[in-house]
Amino acid sequence: MLLGEHSGQLFTIIWTILVTIALNKMNLVPKWVTWLAWISSAIYFCSQAELLATVIPGFPVWALAGFIGSTLWLIWLIIMGTRFMKIKIT
Repeated sequence: MLLGEHSGQLFTIIWTILVTIALNKMNLVPKWVTWLAWISSAIYFCSQAELLATVIPGFPVWALAGFIGSTLWLIWLIIMGTRFMKIKIT
């Protein structure tokens, strides 16, 4: 569980950061959407401590990090989806 959950969530965070960097450089999203991606990725990254605590007893954990981070990430994903649905392909 630790390796699969951790690597899956970590790659999701890395993907979000890379997509945000690319979209920000192309000026396709407003700054607040970029900030939402950064904040959700940082909080989602903090939730990795919960997975590490399963094998490292006493590892500090922020219990709400997983819920808050994944919820913000899903909101960001919905915003990105609706923005790209509005783009007209010429």
